[in-house]
Amino acid sequence: LRPCPFWGLLGFGGVLTNVEDLHRLVLALESHVVLNEASVEQLFTPYIREYEDGESFYGYGWVVEEHPQFGQLIWHDGATDSQNAILLNYDDANQTVVVVLSNKIEEGFLSETFYATDTGFFLGHNVLTEDFSALPDYAQ
Repeated sequence: LRPCPFWGLLGFGGVLTNVEDLHRLVLALESHVVLNEASVEQLFTPYIREYEDGESFYGYGWVVEEHPQFGQLIWHDGATDSQNAILLNYDDANQTVVVVLSNKIEEGFLSETFYATDTGFFLGHNVLTEDFSALPDYAQ
């Protein structure tokens, strides 16, 4: 029995954020306010292959991979029973996309409307191409 919809916050220290704060984090990392240049480089260095047959790697808390159209992509996603989000940093294109999607709780269980990772990759492409004519199937 889960005590409330936010029970998952206990596992990661109850850290809550918003789109503006996530964007500030990216800017702080890029300008070396939080970490020096060498540490940021180490943070975003691909170390461990995520999947044996894949081309994405895990750095220090970030997934690092090459996007076929936009170059280096650095991203991280996360979710609890009540919300999910993704932060995409298209490093070579100098663009950051933050997608935060809240889901509804029905009778104590998650009823997921949009999954942030899939939606984020789709919207990230839209932002970089400046073309919003196409949307995910579930958003039409």
